Amino acid sequence: MSVITKTLKFTGGTLLGLGIGAVTALLLTPQSGEINRAQLQARLNEILDAGRRAQHATEDELQARWESQTHEPKKSGEEQTAVNKPVIKAEQEAERLREKQEQARKEAEKHLEKAGKELDKARTKL
Repeated sequence: MSVITKTLKFTGGTLLGLGIGAVTALLLTPQSGEINRAQLQARLNEILDAGRRAQHATEDELQARWESQTHEPKKSGEEQTAVNKPVIKAEQEAERLREKQEQARKEAEKHLEKAGKELDKARTKL
């Protein structure tokens, strides 16, 4: 047998084992499928939101770095000097903070709406 064949067999066996283990874990869990699905969806949303926040933070950092290196004026006719750079950076930081707060507010609204739906479902079951 060649190395490639052995590697493919090992990889296939590993993936098959992971699949069987995942299905078994889902079938033997003490919670209902709906609760599991909701928990998985919530965790996936948390991961995606964290990725988006990291992406925005990186984009903001790169944009600030690019602007500081190119020395482009923020306002028409105004050059960035050593005197007004801290003011511009403070304005950029304040804008980033406002955006983060807005994003956090939207996330909180989403979670509140989701919790309300789950509460309504629980009430209907009772």
